[in-house]
Formats: sequence, structure tokens, C-alpha cells
Amino acid sequence: MPVTIGHAQKIPGKSKEEVRRLSEVYYGNLIANLETQPNEVKIWDRAHLGEAVYSPLYRNYSGDYVFDYEAMHAMTDGAFKDVYLFFIYDYIGNVIKRDDGLGFSSKEDDIQHELDLFQRAFTLSKIPNKLMINIGDIGDEQKVFELILKSIGEKE
Repeated sequence: MPVTIGHAQKIPGKSKEEVRRLSEVYYGNLIANLETQPNEVKIWDRAHLGEAVYSPLYRNYSGDYVFDYEAMHAMTDGAFKDVYLFFIYDYIGNVIKRDDGLGFSSKEDDIQHELDLFQRAFTLSKIPNKLMINIGDIGDEQKVFELILKSIGEKE
């Protein structure tokens, strides 16, 4: 089965207004194209929720417009039928210990704030098939995988 893995791209622009305008087009298209073909899987890391979290933190504008785009898309026939939103997170102490160097924040308060913003974005999302998973509570990647499969199976 074909699997596409994506990560939101950094939006280039010469001004904050240009970045915002290009971001709105980019994330609008991303949301409009979340549906997949039969026997296709798309996995998006942070997808459009990252815009709702990082635009106010780093670009000084609200990214909550992504939820308006979700609401507009939800009005189309069959929208989000095969789209699943999984928010997988860990304890703050474990996040700080990441050794890949890819985290945006290194202070516990900053990471907690970022996590709070992602939880807010997850809650505001109009995608109906969604599940929040604290891997620190589960502790085993196989169990996390089984929980995700069970969640998808219950929706079908």
C-alpha cells in the first residue's frame, strides 16, 4: 500500500504578511487534500495543527484560520471520512531528553506551553476521527500501534 509521509514546510516570504498569505494557501490546500485514494495512506507530522501552534509563537499572527478551513472542508460530501487525527505526546521530562536535537524548545515551561497549544489545537480541530495518546502512560510502541489500529477499526 503506498504511504506518503509529509511534514509541513517552512513558508518562504519577504514579509510577515507575505508569509501569512502563502501559509493560508499552503494549509488550505493541505486540508482540502487530506482525503486519500483507496488503498493509500498519508501521514502528516503536525500537519496544519502546527500552524495554529507556531504562527503565534514565532510569526506573531493567529493560525486559527486552519479551523475555519477545516469547517469549510467538512461541508463537502464525504469530507474527513477516512482522515484520522492522532495526537501522540510524551511527558515533558522525556521530551527534554530528546537526543535528536529537533525540538523547538529546551526549557520545561516552553515545552509545556507548546504541548498545551497542541492540545488546544487538537481540541479545536473539526476532524471527527481523532485520538489523543500519551505514550508515557502506555510505555510501549507496540501498544501504541495497536491502540491506533483499534481506533481506525472501530470507525470502519
